[in-house]
Amino acid sequence: MKATNGHAAAAERAAPRGSAGSEPPAGVLEEDPQVSYLLDRGFSPDVIELAAWRVEVIGNRARRYGLPAEAASATAWFIPYPHSNGRVRFERIRLIDPADQDRFGGGKYRQPGGVRLALYDPFGELQQEPLEHLLLIEGEANAVAVHMACPEVAVVGIAGQGSLAAELAEELGHIPVVSVWIDRHDPGAERNAERIAGRLRTAGVGDVRLLPATAGMDANDALRELGSDKTRDVVQRLLEQGRPVEEADADEWPDIPRSTLPAFPLDALPTRAGGFVEAIARATETPPDLAAITSLGVLSLAGLGWRVDCGPTWDEEIALYLLVAMESGDRKSSVLGAIAKPPPSVSERAGYARRCSRPAAPS
Repeated sequence: MKATNGHAAAAERAAPRGSAGSEPPAGVLEEDPQVSYLLDRGFSPDVIELAAWRVEVIGNRARRYGLPAEAASATAWFIPYPHSNGRVRFERIRLIDPADQDRFGGGKYRQPGGVRLALYDPFGELQQEPLEHLLLIEGEANAVAVHMACPEVAVVGIAGQGSLAAELAEELGHIPVVSVWIDRHDPGAERNAERIAGRLRTAGVGDVRLLPATAGMDANDALRELGSDKTRDVVQRLLEQGRPVEEADADEWPDIPRSTLPAFPLDALPTRAGGFVEAIARATETPPDLAAITSLGVLSLAGLGWRVDCGPTWDEEIALYLLVAMESGDRKSSVLGAIAKPPPSVSERAGYARRCSRPAAPS
């Protein structure tokens, strides 16, 4: 493909960067059985080494990721997020076993508590000058898959469609053209694409292009199923077909500015509930407001069916309608999974007790 939108400049950078076409480093990486998971996803040993990925037992780091103590024996894929100074900012993890994902709830990927998301730039693309074009792609694995197939394309990953906060978009504001590749089949993908484009334009990007839908196949799927050469063709074709994202209509909702909220009054909760909320907040390293509001919702669920007499002709059901709004990666799912776990088990035990108390059918 003819290099456009800065691809030529990126191609000149590809060779010294140590890309996927080089010889694998010495060592036994490809012999490590733990790495077979990554090899099966289509990644070569040298790219795994370059990205510093590891697959290992979580061990004593479970609490750091909002996981229970029994998750210590679970295996996870560790994904380092490098800082521009060469150090590791933090590591996200992906639970490998689907059974662990079901058992612990909260999704496949976990962010360390109290740590905000960042742009995933394992190959130092944002430190290259001049950078005329960038591919911004959803998912760390997809970013590395593109680099492996097309090392001349500057690519940076985001953890999810909703994870490009305004401050992260500002880090890309100096780039003239940014192409965006997200999973267009996800619910709300079009709105998310508009939001990403809006934040990039606000940050200073002049030309934001959205790549077309890919029939449910992302970059890592293509690498695993088609191989590196054909994935290269896919990436180049998508870049050529990217369409500029139009300005959003003026009457659409703007981004809602953040405000500083007062601390949640934990002392207003019953003693047991307050202690539970504090323990969850401490274990997951999240604001106590998150656990408190979620706990109130679960307690409200337990009270459904009861009504409060408010006057001669007025009564109300005991029900709360609550909404928690936080940035992507702030561990909402982890907290909700922990707090919402008791009701199903209580309901199951109650159903079992009712079944056991039924009189036997006459013979």
